[in-house]
Amino acid sequence: MVHSDDDEVATPIQRGETSSQKKKRGPTGMKDITRFSSEGRRMVIQYNELGQPIGPNATKLKSFIGTTVRFHVPITYSTWHVVPMEMKGKIYELIEAGFILDPKSKKNILQNAGVCYRGFKSRLTTTYVLPFKDDVEKLKHPPAEYSFIDQDHWDEFVASRLKEDFEKKSEDGKLKRSLYKYNHRISRKGYANLVEELRASSSSDQIDRSIVWKHARLDRKGEFPDKETMDVANLIDDLMGNQKGRSLSGGDDVLTQALGGKDRPGILRGVGKYVTKKKYFHTPMESKEGNEERTVYEERDQIAKRIIELEAKLHKMKKDECAKGDEEEQDPSMCSKGTPSVEGVSDDETEDVASDSVPDKAADVVTEVNKEENVGDTRSSDLKVSLKYTLLIKAHCSTTILYTCLIL
Repeated sequence: MVHSDDDEVATPIQRGETSSQKKKRGPTGMKDITRFSSEGRRMVIQYNELGQPIGPNATKLKSFIGTTVRFHVPITYSTWHVVPMEMKGKIYELIEAGFILDPKSKKNILQNAGVCYRGFKSRLTTTYVLPFKDDVEKLKHPPAEYSFIDQDHWDEFVASRLKEDFEKKSEDGKLKRSLYKYNHRISRKGYANLVEELRASSSSDQIDRSIVWKHARLDRKGEFPDKETMDVANLIDDLMGNQKGRSLSGGDDVLTQALGGKDRPGILRGVGKYVTKKKYFHTPMESKEGNEERTVYEERDQIAKRIIELEAKLHKMKKDECAKGDEEEQDPSMCSKGTPSVEGVSDDETEDVASDSVPDKAADVVTEVNKEENVGDTRSSDLKVSLKYTLLIKAHCSTTILYTCLIL
């Protein structure tokens, strides 16, 4: 149930908040993605060699996952694990409607959704429940910024947070969190995008995870926040200077030596979540299948980059067109009856667009995808999935070029 305008919802003033308090980032609506989806277009997600989303659309994907979870998963489930599989499947379908995803990333996306679900409930608890546990009147209604929360769900959620056993659980969680040192400062950008930034300013594509770990802990002034973090950073520099300190096994690489201990299951320090040691410290495959898979990945990334470039050009041209809306006469080149010309798009691409309609291209892609699904070879299922994903973004690329031409 969504609250109507007439429903009574507690405002920040009613909760004891003042206008002088620092404003924080509110809930993300991601209207652009919803609009793209309604127009039949989707944002393309690029991936690095570890299968992690990268680029500007990756940040939008992360935000959209959180938004989708907040709107469609009731806050009454104790954990993400008990959320019904049907509901999780619906969450993935909604996300997939806005983005072209590598099908192999479904598991990671749903894991990310679980993290977002836990984070949302934690925010509700620490910001809107516990501070007012002695003033029940201020707990009667969901927060104004989350007025979409069902009233019955809110009542059940508040009651669960005010139980004595939850308070003990909360204190234990705070204690564990206080023991954690070396907090990163990369916000929603994530380790994967940080690595891309470091690669752009480096002559090498191989960035050791210890270097990434260091940069992730620099503040806006380019300084480390405390002496403990600085000491680890200095130790990393010393170990990096000694080639014997490096290892491909992952058991005693530079970061492991500097921090001590072991990486927790499911998260690799300086790399991020959902990347295993085996995947990170891999030895390149020399088999025919390995070479073919890398070729597919490279082609996929090239096409994804091309789509993002075209969509950026389209956005710029639409803005320019709006700016010229008050002029009585349009630029003759924009009104030409010949084949449209798009800056940055090759003649071959525009010729393809002029000769093929969207339905024709869609039919061709369906035929090609079916061939890949029915092929009777020994290629791995992962490789077949990657090939199918590549075909899908090829179709999206063609449609994007056509859309760019038609919009003019």
